[in-house]
Amino acid sequence: MNNEAVCSQFAMTNWFLEQALKDISHEDSLKPTATGQTLNWVVGHLAETRNGVIAWLAGEPAWPIEETARYKRGSDTLPAEEALPLEDLFKRYRGVQDALVKHIGEITPEQAQAKAPFSPTSNPDETVGSLLATLAFHEIYHLGQIGMLRRMAGQPRVI
Repeated sequence: MNNEAVCSQFAMTNWFLEQALKDISHEDSLKPTATGQTLNWVVGHLAETRNGVIAWLAGEPAWPIEETARYKRGSDTLPAEEALPLEDLFKRYRGVQDALVKHIGEITPEQAQAKAPFSPTSNPDETVGSLLATLAFHEIYHLGQIGMLRRMAGQPRVI
């Protein structure tokens, strides 16, 4: 695993999300789309996933997992009244950035080759390093969705 490259990917996704959420209101984030997901759900899902990664890397989550459980993988888009404020979701996502990069940067080559505690792709050979690369890809995938959802909300593209 190349720690610097993985950290750079997480830095880029953090930057992109900050740019993508400019001029997007909480109300805009709740508008239903043809994709079946709202921008609010995708941002909440990214925050929820990062909280799980921090819990794994640091030994404890940044906030109680119940607070964002509604955004777990496979959950349905939320009714507007159950959605957390978009600004709060981004603060949670951004709030773990420094810890995320710090912990990834400290992983030794031996630790990177160790068996991962889980695999979102059901890869029986998943290592810590391949899992972190998958998690970075996960963010990139969803940020592509956010870019499209931003355009659907009538905002210009980010890049």
